[in-house]
Amino acid sequence: MRIVLLGTKAGPRITTARMGPGQVVIAGETTVLVDCAEGTCHQLLRAGFDPAAIDAILLTHHHSDHNGAYGNVIMSGWANGRTGRLATYGPPPLAEMTRAVFALNRVDIDTRVEDEGRVDIRDLVDCHEIRSAGHVASFGELTVTAALVNHPPFEHAFAYRFDHAGSSVVVSGDTAPCAALVELARGADLLVHETHNPDWVGDRRGNFDPERMRRHQLGSHTPVTEVGGIAANAGVRTLVLSHLSPSDGTVADSAWSDIVRRDFDGDVVVGHDLLAIDV
Repeated sequence: MRIVLLGTKAGPRITTARMGPGQVVIAGETTVLVDCAEGTCHQLLRAGFDPAAIDAILLTHHHSDHNGAYGNVIMSGWANGRTGRLATYGPPPLAEMTRAVFALNRVDIDTRVEDEGRVDIRDLVDCHEIRSAGHVASFGELTVTAALVNHPPFEHAFAYRFDHAGSSVVVSGDTAPCAALVELARGADLLVHETHNPDWVGDRRGNFDPERMRRHQLGSHTPVTEVGGIAANAGVRTLVLSHLSPSDGTVADSAWSDIVRRDFDGDVVVGHDLLAIDV
């Protein structure tokens, strides 16, 4: 099994330092995309993946830095020649979102089906809404399991575990420290976990209330001072830090990893865009 980090920054703001969240899990003949921020299609190509070859899309939750390219991945795969089925999974309102993608692109789809004789993409996408923890799907020998994590104000936010041929990878999605995630990751070979350090984030300005934004960070995400303990409690072999905040290139990798190693004696990897790890 292999995981490729397409993007490793936190939040919807666009920067040049890092791209937004996205991971590709490759297990045998199956290729799964987990989350798809703005720019995911180009990151897929840079990493050597054709959007038409993606077998499934899994969304952890519905912040735009995790689902912003959902429609683009569907439509770009179709433009690149998809003829096989695409399965999509995620919390509600995924079905409504999928219908909206097709409504937005109705003229293009109808025109290309009629004018070019393409297979209708609306007939190829199988959408599955997830509302509870447990088994999500199986693709041959690859099994996908979900846990509900702690990312308020969302009722449904998920982490996913991938098991294949004795290897296991877990992607945390966005979450505050969460017992359900520890159990999902129990004994995993590799855990990709989000993290942040509010002490390193400067005076933020934008169309939001700074104090409410800080409360969101503290209540909905995992500080770097705690992520090592989570990995240790779960007994994972390798911890990969991603969805980093700050993610503007001002913090050295060692600053992240030195804090994590206070509580975790396994392998620590600070994620970077297009990093590929074999498991």
